[in-house]
Amino acid sequence: MVHVEVSPKLKEDIAHLAIAATHVGQAHIAGTGPSGSTCEQCAFWHLWKKVKVGDEVREVPADAGRFSARHKERPGERKDALCNKPILNKARRKIPASAVACRFFDPKQPESKS
Repeated sequence: MVHVEVSPKLKEDIAHLAIAATHVGQAHIAGTGPSGSTCEQCAFWHLWKKVKVGDEVREVPADAGRFSARHKERPGERKDALCNKPILNKARRKIPASAVACRFFDPKQPESKS
């Protein structure tokens, strides 16, 4: 989990704290989305999984999953995933589920069981 590098000259005001809380790979500055929302709740936060359909292999969105209860550093926590909001020159780094949502937050649609 890499945060954006910030200058030591930044002040302790709200705008500068938001920049310091932003993770490399997020679509925009953390905290600019709906209050109380996290990246885990966003439709763009997921991994890609390869699935074979007939003779063709496709990539489909997949859930990041959770760490095992015996994991040394983060037992039972959500694994990191990518922010897949298409933005030119954005870093493709995994960000944690607990990252504060940005302005491109789009709530996940509940999966319908048909």
